[in-house]
Amino acid sequence: MTNYAHILNGVAVDVSADPDNCFHPALANVFVEVPDQVTHGWTLNGGQWVAPAVSAPTPDESTAPVESGNLSPTPPEFLLLLTLQERVAIRAAGPTDLVIEDILKMLDDPRVTFIDLTNPSVVEAINYLTVTEPPLLTAERAARVLKGLPVAA
Repeated sequence: MTNYAHILNGVAVDVSADPDNCFHPALANVFVEVPDQVTHGWTLNGGQWVAPAVSAPTPDESTAPVESGNLSPTPPEFLLLLTLQERVAIRAAGPTDLVIEDILKMLDDPRVTFIDLTNPSVVEAINYLTVTEPPLLTAERAARVLKGLPVAA
């Protein structure tokens, strides 16, 4: 089977076995015969056809899988996102820190059926725990909690 290619700046931009039936006549006229292995992207270099270099994909934030857990845990499920030490330290700080006291009151309110970890007020409350003196959560732990992820094993 004979292949034909439309070559633009030394690169096969279109490849077809039958350009006359696949392309407008004005475009089909620019196709030239190429070896059968030539496909889209091959380069004509010094009279030799070269396949395009294939590079290994590099993981980046846009393609890496995003780890996420339950973003609407019940209050007990939310508390279990914290370690025992973190829960005890947060409860111990409640009587002397009005913000923490407010957070604990909301968690203990029987009308609260879930915690929306995407709610800006909840995000602010969790991030507050990273700036207390001493910090009750590290920034890494706060980020994990806000993703609904339990303590890493």
